[in-house]
Amino acid sequence: MPLLSFSFAALTAGTAILTRLAPRQHRYLVLLGASLIFYAFCGIEAFCGAAGNVLCCFLLAWGIESCQGKGKRNWAKAWMISAVFLECGLIIFFHGQWLGISFFALILLSYIFDVYRGKERAQKNFLRFASFALFFPQMTQGPICRYRIVGKQLEEGKAAKWEDLCTGLERILRGLLKKMVLADRLAVF
Repeated sequence: MPLLSFSFAALTAGTAILTRLAPRQHRYLVLLGASLIFYAFCGIEAFCGAAGNVLCCFLLAWGIESCQGKGKRNWAKAWMISAVFLECGLIIFFHGQWLGISFFALILLSYIFDVYRGKERAQKNFLRFASFALFFPQMTQGPICRYRIVGKQLEEGKAAKWEDLCTGLERILRGLLKKMVLADRLAVF
């Protein structure tokens, strides 16, 4: 889905409105649904690859935490190394087909490393984890956020203030204007 398209603008605006209107405890589901729509527009390969990868990392994080709780540090390390190979394989397999694949892999690896180091507990709710991992606005512009920041925000379910939404819209429009007026004109040179 091109970022400068009506469909992306509609998805972003619809997500902002529905998230604001949804009950606090279900806002992460709105974000997950919007992210799944975004990946579906990217193609069936990206959709299935992302969904499968999120499931694998969810299970690997559980395995890491479970092994560490039982004193099986070597098994936890093996699960962590498996996650690294999974993400590297994903980057190699989807290279050139899926824009942002390395960014996606790094987000999941940062989560896996945090669980391995004991900085984070493995998320027990798959849908909450998927809403973090697949969060489409982050995939389109970054930065790589730690789970402890975004996960906490998803748990709290706080809605953005209308003033923040207006400020965000203003920044988007200003950036679009700069792209159309400056960048597109200078691209000729």
